[in-house]
Amino acid sequence: MILGALSALGGQRWLEEQAGKNPVAFMTLLGKVLPTFRARMEEQSSSRL
Repeated sequence: MILGALSALGGQRWLEEQAGKNPVAFMTLLGKVLPTFRARMEEQSSSRL
């Protein structure tokens, strides 16, 4: 549902515009998303060993 809404708004391009218009909100979003992304990347790396 959330990814569908993001896609309907323009996806990455829209997020880039929001980063310029409202950097505080964008950085808050990054602060919430990056730890999850990093954990998944570490999980994938360790499963390849």
